[in-house]
Amino acid sequence: MTMKKYLYLMAALMLGLTATVSLAACGDDDDDSEAKVAAYAEAEYSVVLSDDIVKFYNVKVKYTGLGEDEMNEQVTSKVWSNKKGSSKGLPVTFKYKFSFEPKGELPAKINLSYKPNVTIKVFNKDGKQLRSPLKLSLSPIESTGLDTSVYDPQETLDRCQFSYTVPADGTLKDIEKK
Repeated sequence: MTMKKYLYLMAALMLGLTATVSLAACGDDDDDSEAKVAAYAEAEYSVVLSDDIVKFYNVKVKYTGLGEDEMNEQVTSKVWSNKKGSSKGLPVTFKYKFSFEPKGELPAKINLSYKPNVTIKVFNKDGKQLRSPLKLSLSPIESTGLDTSVYDPQETLDRCQFSYTVPADGTLKDIEKK
């Protein structure tokens, strides 16, 4: 074999080997990018209510539940938590709203405290969590010794709601606290 033919053969083998490695690397990139695509989101809601709210009010909550269906639930304790909402896809809006109906006559002074939290997670189609969860601690309502003859507690309690939209790309951004 002449030196010229030997060099051509070596160059052809090196080119073939390089093309094989390049094509294999392209396939890996597609798998990695597919694994990073957001497919659905989940939310976990929780709230801590004051003793006076539970004692003097019938409390109900409407929230986005599994499969984006709206759920209605009676709240009978100070802590309501671990209620998950899961989307069928993105974008999705997670929300909850509390309603408070007085059980009867309110005392002259009342302590209102409402501390809501929401944690939102985004997953790919294989169920792998993408990004760090977004933990939202919303502005609490706290009124100690509220004079019910002067101020209507219902105005404060009616603000107990939350809404957050996860866009189609699955990005999670802090929201301004209200």
